Amino acid sequence: MFVDWWNRLRQRWGSWVGDRSLERAIRMSLNQAGWQGGGAAIEDVRLVAIERPGWVQIYRFDVLASRQPDAVRNVPVTDQQSAAYDEPPICRIYGLARDDGRSRETVRLFSSPQLRREQFAEWSQSMIVLRRGLDG
Repeated sequence: MFVDWWNRLRQRWGSWVGDRSLERAIRMSLNQAGWQGGGAAIEDVRLVAIERPGWVQIYRFDVLASRQPDAVRNVPVTDQQSAAYDEPPICRIYGLARDDGRSRETVRLFSSPQLRREQFAEWSQSMIVLRRGLDG
């Protein structure tokens, strides 16, 4: 019983963003990129870099999301395609968010961890980087 409770708590903590404006920015970016942002599972949101005095912060996150239906994306659908898209597959998306407390968040979505690492290297220059960085 305790193990089940502990596992549920760990799973809930792992999917907790902790910042409503950051969560909205991530979901909005997913929608704009053609993913279903409202139903996406945002996981492992972690602070990975910060710039003194603390206004600028970089977060990493993973998302499990499916593509928006073609009707939502304004793509014409043939009858054959509509039959093939009953249940869109769920994909893992890797993301970075640059949060500047003085302005809006910048969210980038990537198809691979390597692309995310490259963007992180660019964004985190002259910042204090968490020892484990993106791997932790």
